Amino acid sequence: MTKSLFYIVVVAALGGFLFGFDSGVISGCEKAIQSEFALSAFWLGLIVSVALIGTVIGVFGAGVPSDKWGRRPTLWLMGTLFLISAVGCAFTPTCKVFGPHLLGLFRFIGGLAIGGVSVVVPLYIVEVSPGRLRGRLVATNQLNIVFGILISYVSNYFVARWMAVEGGWFNTLCQWLAGVFASNPMTVEMVKWRVMLGMECLPIFVFMALLTTIPESPRWLVRAGRKEESERVLTRIGFAEQGKTMADIIREIEESLKEVGAGVSVALFQRKYLKPILLAFFIAFFNQVSGINAINYYAPRIFNMIFGEGNEMASLAGTIGVGTVNLTFTILAFFIIDKFGRKAMIIGGATLMILMHSLVAWQLSLNDEDLKVNVAQSAVAAKLEAPGAVATVVKDSGEVEFFAASDLKCDFSSVGKDADVATRRQQMKALLGKARTEAVKQAKDTLANYLVSVKAGTVEVQGADVLPLPGASSADRIAKASQILQKASPYLVKGIATLPSGADLEKAIDDALDAGGDLPAITSKVFVGTTTQVCNSTLAVLGILGFIAFFACSSGAVIWVYISEVFPNAVRAKGQALGCFTHWFMCTIISWAFPVVAEKAGTWAFAFFATMMAVQLVWAVFFMPETKGGTIEDIERRLGIE
Repeated sequence: MTKSLFYIVVVAALGGFLFGFDSGVISGCEKAIQSEFALSAFWLGLIVSVALIGTVIGVFGAGVPSDKWGRRPTLWLMGTLFLISAVGCAFTPTCKVFGPHLLGLFRFIGGLAIGGVSVVVPLYIVEVSPGRLRGRLVATNQLNIVFGILISYVSNYFVARWMAVEGGWFNTLCQWLAGVFASNPMTVEMVKWRVMLGMECLPIFVFMALLTTIPESPRWLVRAGRKEESERVLTRIGFAEQGKTMADIIREIEESLKEVGAGVSVALFQRKYLKPILLAFFIAFFNQVSGINAINYYAPRIFNMIFGEGNEMASLAGTIGVGTVNLTFTILAFFIIDKFGRKAMIIGGATLMILMHSLVAWQLSLNDEDLKVNVAQSAVAAKLEAPGAVATVVKDSGEVEFFAASDLKCDFSSVGKDADVATRRQQMKALLGKARTEAVKQAKDTLANYLVSVKAGTVEVQGADVLPLPGASSADRIAKASQILQKASPYLVKGIATLPSGADLEKAIDDALDAGGDLPAITSKVFVGTTTQVCNSTLAVLGILGFIAFFACSSGAVIWVYISEVFPNAVRAKGQALGCFTHWFMCTIISWAFPVVAEKAGTWAFAFFATMMAVQLVWAVFFMPETKGGTIEDIERRLGIE
């Protein structure tokens, strides 16, 4: 590989770096955005995924200027769109009416740019790469994507850390800028997420400056009738294939472009291109239903599901681990993709991703379960009769459990007496369910407020039976209670409740209805408590990082290489756009739906991803052809495209 070729590929692949940075940076901001604008999970998903809607449009919009003006001018255009997006997001107004809409607009513009570079960058690289190096060089784009994701995570971490230093230079500078450009006072949290999004401007300027130093694609130059320029570029980059002269290479390119050269706009959707169309669709589809961008966009939220709420810096640090593993294994893929081939990497990666997703789903299921709490009818239960009371129990193992209770009051007077028995039963069960939900919420709030007070030092946990520290000082008790709170907080995210004799209550409803009698109001007690049966955070994190590793050295590295290889020269831009459209359309659906699904049960999200990887494994084994080696014109013949 010549130095010139390496430089050209690295500069072009900086478009992939911006792709990755823009994709990853939102992960550190989405919770603050949701809080500031009071967004539901649905609308948060829309704000995150609106960039992907722009991407879906961008992949088709990039094909026309790429074919008409060239690959390099189109990359410059994408850089301009990235810049508009980053600046616009950084200066999002604080108005709760217009702010989310403008933020969504500028993220949409950034999505147009992501869609464009996801088409044009691999297209450009494959057109300047010799066959023996093509997989490795196109994988440079993926390497830059994951490097961009990692740097966005690192950037978010340090922005959060520096903004937390009140009076520090970074905090002072950002607060001053916010004061100059914002009409309303802004909190540190409000400034912080805007700075995170604005940091993208720095690599954008570098990319746009370096684009002026690389040549146009030699295959596009042949297509445009500029054969002599194409020969100069091919000579400059040291393009050569075994047993072929430069004249042979130019002639092959001209032959594959003969329809274009004759002024014909070649249609992609025709029978002879069915095979590459299906291959591009499935490689892109499975890339996204693996769950990779659900993790990229919501990594801190996923780590909160594992570690519990209130660990912002730990969650941001965890995302750096995700980015580091992603980069490390993408580098590994860079060296093996032309040795082992595309198919073998997909088969191996899919197998291991199934195992990793299954591990995460299993661990999260331990948090998701509605486990029953057994409250002994003893001093603990007696203590819970007092309003706002919290009971604590130390088990022989040293684990501490907390309990709180609230009254369940269910009035059935609104149920129509003239309705049939089935209707009355349904109405009464609905009222009972509503009353139970409210009682559970009150009990959970009691318990959560108590533990927060303990941690703040305003309330002590009392009694040797609760904290077996005879003669311990108040400070020691508070320190021990803080440790307990850290262990208990993940359990409180979901809350665990049971209605004593709940089944008996529902049976009483049925019995009374069957007898045709009236049912009086019911008053009972709902208990809420912690449980020691929760996910093992070490195993869950290993599952996440393992998935990232195996994705990076399989689907992550293969997708852009494979899509750009399977289409012939005459329709490559259109085929690339189709594959990218599939990729981003599925990414939009997954990213929009993930916060809604995760809010209900993270287990189901990861179980779905594992199932999709099982389907990909079957597809790869039985239907995916190998494409490594030879020129891209050779692959046309190998796939039977004439």
